[in-house]
Amino acid sequence: MVQTMVSEARPMAQQPDRLKNDTSPAIVIEAAQRLYGIDPSNYAIGRGADGGPRILHQDKQYNLGDFFTKHLQRPWPEAQQVLQDCYQATLSDALPPPDRALWRQFSQWRTDELRRLAKERDHRSTEFRSRVLKTRADYKDRKQAAQSLPGLRRITAVATARAELLLAQQAIAQERKEKREEGRVPNRNAHYRQFLTALASRGDTSALKELRRMAQPGPEDDDPTVTGRRSQAVFPLPHYTVDPRGGVTYKL
Repeated sequence: MVQTMVSEARPMAQQPDRLKNDTSPAIVIEAAQRLYGIDPSNYAIGRGADGGPRILHQDKQYNLGDFFTKHLQRPWPEAQQVLQDCYQATLSDALPPPDRALWRQFSQWRTDELRRLAKERDHRSTEFRSRVLKTRADYKDRKQAAQSLPGLRRITAVATARAELLLAQQAIAQERKEKREEGRVPNRNAHYRQFLTALASRGDTSALKELRRMAQPGPEDDDPTVTGRRSQAVFPLPHYTVDPRGGVTYKL
């Protein structure tokens, strides 16, 4: 079972909507205090008309993305990374003692996963280095070829080659950064939730039970909407999703 779940439970960057809607605003405020020096006493927490979390400041309310980009004037890539960290902290918050059998299964899976990720990082590092060296070699070849051209054409050709070298290296650096972020491993507790969510999404009832045991009761537990949160049996229907609290949402 562990081996079949590796591709399903790999850590990955969360979708923006999930970061904005499923992250604790209290943790976001704590992060903003630590990173940007805000005074938490000037902020309050609420919910918007769509039910999503809001951070209130003076006469304005912000969703968690706008809080960074509009209120704190931070670029979205930076805000997204902070939200990603806050999302993982939200998943990790107050994790009760885990089921021993599932935890042993997870620990072995995590060990294998860390080894796999390390190999991927080494492979990517070698690949990126080869690409950088190739761009440099291409530039040298083009610069050498331009020496036979008359004055202005030579200058233009060399300048064009240099500009394209810079653009190519910037693109490689950006891709390297994105791959590094995608390969970040959550802390152990958050990773455990991801592991269980992936298992439960494949119909593993023990993992679903563990997710529900770990979930903290909240106002949404009184929501009369049929989500499968209280159901006892789980059937591997073709269209359903499992959230980190163990809620099952069926799609028609």
